[in-house]
Amino acid sequence: MGVAIGLTALRHLLMMWVFYPIGRLVVPLPATQSYKGQSTQATLKQKRSQDRKHHHNLVRFAEQAWSLSYCTFTWSLSTIVLRSIPNYTSPEQLWGTYPVFPIPALTKFVYLLQLGWWNHQIYVINAEKRRKDHWQMFGHHVLTIALMATSYYGNYTRVGVLVHWLMDGADIFLPLAKILRYMGFSTACDATFVMFLLVWVLSRQVGLSLVTRSAYVQAPKYLHYEYSPDKGYYFTRNIYYMFVGMLGLLLTLCTLWFYMAIMVAVRVVRGQGAADTRSDDEDDGEEDVPDDDSVDTPIRTPDTDCSVEDLRDSFATQAATALKKKGSDDDIDLDLRKRRC
Repeated sequence: MGVAIGLTALRHLLMMWVFYPIGRLVVPLPATQSYKGQSTQATLKQKRSQDRKHHHNLVRFAEQAWSLSYCTFTWSLSTIVLRSIPNYTSPEQLWGTYPVFPIPALTKFVYLLQLGWWNHQIYVINAEKRRKDHWQMFGHHVLTIALMATSYYGNYTRVGVLVHWLMDGADIFLPLAKILRYMGFSTACDATFVMFLLVWVLSRQVGLSLVTRSAYVQAPKYLHYEYSPDKGYYFTRNIYYMFVGMLGLLLTLCTLWFYMAIMVAVRVVRGQGAADTRSDDEDDGEEDVPDDDSVDTPIRTPDTDCSVEDLRDSFATQAATALKKKGSDDDIDLDLRKRRC
């Protein structure tokens, strides 16, 4: 839990002081209609709406930059762990060397970091605006935590690191595609999304299927049913069915999300661009932003860009409000005079 709290704090700090400021340099302002011919009040309202949309895009940019940074880091660590194992995909290495005990230091670090990450992600999906697949995501995170905790306790860390390595590969390309979209690089976004689909198919639909099949078919050939905590040996019939069942559920969730990704690919082929169908908030610049102060602002950054134009707009807004109020008061006064007459 301490790792989860640390990751949550690190996420907040990096988003506020690193990724959000970078976004202000690279994320363009949303397109708006011309101000020509509009009243001052309409112009100010449109400008405020544009600023809110831009802030919304900057927050989303910072969120995706954080995900990209973390997944790239952990995928690289998992690669180092797997490369230290000769022929790490063979059943002899996955099951024949069981139990690998004590757990190597780097493997233990990866496991504890990932456990903290998925606990942190449960907080994130409840703190951010809910997606259409919120409960699928919540179920995935709970399932992943259960898989990691039980595989760590039962010394099934080699297959655990392999599964995380397969899952993290695709998680690098999806936030990268979204970042490119926020930056306005539509073609690069679509190309990156195609790469995301290819990596997904190879790593999750194919790779995870092979690991699940190996756990179901090959594990009993190399392991014998025994429960000996003193030896670090945890393999019973119930444990066997539990692990195979959880891997099957994980594969089912991946297949469901792959279907959603294919729907996005269809949009790309039709020339509509890559947009995440799981969430309405990915179409940030397309929807109207409320003109009140209740707009959600997940992070706040120090405002150091106050200029003469900002002050002028502020005074103009106050003046317009005062004139509007004065006009209303004059109308009421005139109506009362007519009634007296």
